[in-house]
Amino acid sequence: MFRAGYATDILDFIRFEKTVVTSLIGIFGYVLFNPLGAGILFAALSSFCAIAVSRAYNNLKDKEEDIVNRKKINRLTEKRTGLLVILFIFIVGLFSSLYLPPISTFFYLLTIIVVIIYSALRLKSYFLVKNIVSGIFLTAVFLMGTGFLSAEVGVYYLMIFLFIYTGSLISDLMDYGGDRAAGLRTIPVVLGIGRTKRLVYALFLLFTLITFQLRLFNLFILALASIMAILFIMANKEAYVHKLGGFSVALTIIIMLI
Repeated sequence: MFRAGYATDILDFIRFEKTVVTSLIGIFGYVLFNPLGAGILFAALSSFCAIAVSRAYNNLKDKEEDIVNRKKINRLTEKRTGLLVILFIFIVGLFSSLYLPPISTFFYLLTIIVVIIYSALRLKSYFLVKNIVSGIFLTAVFLMGTGFLSAEVGVYYLMIFLFIYTGSLISDLMDYGGDRAAGLRTIPVVLGIGRTKRLVYALFLLFTLITFQLRLFNLFILALASIMAILFIMANKEAYVHKLGGFSVALTIIIMLI
């Protein structure tokens, strides 16, 4: 019972489901620009670890909001064990990134350093900072997967950034109560829920328009998912949108591998 409960605490501590969904972006970057090989496993593991470390450390600093938004505080945030878990995951991810091109290791370290500074200094209390960090640096796992930079990589990176950035706004909508109680200046808190939803609709439509305009065929499923996401939000079912996003990225990867 203890071990099962402890394992559950760890999975919750690293926000396992959301971490898996976000780490798919790293796998997508690898599959999109590299031949299929053992590297995909290292890209997947290093991407997962980068996001897991970021979310776990953020958990340590978000106790006030979690009391409201999640109705509980993970036990690992109250113990030194939490830091040891973070350190272990960081080391696993670092060694995994060393089997990829050097630029992958660079973005692995950069992602973790920036997110830790962001969480430690509570920069999320400043307007727009949370969404910019989520968009730019969580999307860096895409560059960890590609392993190099080019104009084409840049275009896809900007599109993935737009997709992730919009997703972060949906997370803010779901966390509105706790963020407002904690005095955080997220976009929904500042602009209101109605205006934020309209902004999300506009960004998803922009993503879809650019995808079809530039004929970015590998993003078509994500574009269709964006339209579906708008319908979910209009029906006040924001909780389904992140699952939809993860499913659309996973389906895209599967199709590319076939």
